[in-house]
Formats: sequence, structure tokens, C-alpha cells
Amino acid sequence: PGATVRFAKVTYRGGNEGPQEGKLQLIINNTDAVTATLALPYKARVLYGSLGFMSERTRFHSGPGRNGTTSRPLVISNNFNDPIVINRARIDDPNFQISRFARNAVLQPGETVDLLQLDFVSNGTAALYTTDLELTTNITALKIPLEVFHGRLHCQADHRQLTDCSEADLALDFGTISVGEGRQKFLNITNNNPVNVSIENL
Repeated sequence: PGATVRFAKVTYRGGNEGPQEGKLQLIINNTDAVTATLALPYKARVLYGSLGFMSERTRFHSGPGRNGTTSRPLVISNNFNDPIVINRARIDDPNFQISRFARNAVLQPGETVDLLQLDFVSNGTAALYTTDLELTTNITALKIPLEVFHGRLHCQADHRQLTDCSEADLALDFGTISVGEGRQKFLNITNNNPVNVSIENL
């Protein structure tokens, strides 16, 4: 008695466009039939659309010898049928900084603007991870993935452990074979980077 508990998390996923509303029914173990069911009204406005951006502008190379800052403008397109106001932009990553942010910029439907500049600081170490640029708007909170990659490939020779190709033991031991006999060994190469990596020769 008297306690407050969080008993549920309610998620609404938009389906049909436009205003939506309804009621959630909460049934409790009350012997009084009148108060045993609680009606929780909800409403939402569902919009079709998205914020468009060029994914290649949100990828940053971080590897040995690449010390310094990479700066790129982030161009955003409003693909909603309603105007969008960008109220806030934030990144919870010390390697990124936001500059030239046009706070409270209004994007009309179909409009494209240079919203901000992303500054990525590489300390010369190989890194592979994704962090989010969070944009708060008058419609919803949106996340744009920022991908940091090292450009390295990983190799696996003859069913051994998958490791960095520059550190892997790639020796293929075919053992003792007779003249005219053929024996196969496999070399698997994995690219975990968000960009293509070309193999020029083997």
C-alpha cells in the first residue's frame, strides 16, 4: 500500500498516417467490477516521411598515421509532408564535435539545407564503431549513424582463427602430396568496414 511501481512500458508504432487514438485497458484484481478495469486513453499523430542525408558523408576513417581532424558538412533533406524545425543536435562521443549548427532551422517539405558541420578527431589508432548524431525536431527525435572505420581486412586461413590480415598467419600447409595430386586450402577475407576495400593483388 502506498507504493509506486513502474509496471509497464508502452510503445506505439505508427501504421496509418494521420491522427490516431484509442484506449488501453488495465485490469486489476479488484472485486468491484466498476473499478476493476481502468481505461487509459492515448493519441498520436502519424506522419509518413524521413530526413534524408548522404551516408558517405557520415563515415570517417581512423587508422594508424591518420592524426588530425576531418570536417564534413551535413546536408539534410526534409522528406516529410510537413515543415520540420531542428531544435537540437548532440553527439555523445568525445571524438566528434558539432559546429556551424543552424539551431531552430526550418525545413519546408522537400527542402535541403546545410544543417551543420561534423568535426571528427582521429588520434591515429585503428577504430571500428558506430555512434549516433541525435536531432531533436518538432516532430520527433531522429538518430543519424556516424560510422568510424579503420579500413583493415580480417583473414582466416585453413580454418584458423579470424584475425587482422596484417597480423594473421597466412601460411598454407598442403602437407605431403603425390605428383599430379591436387589439394585445396581456403583463405577467407572479411571486410567489417562500412566501405568497399579493393584487393589489388594476391
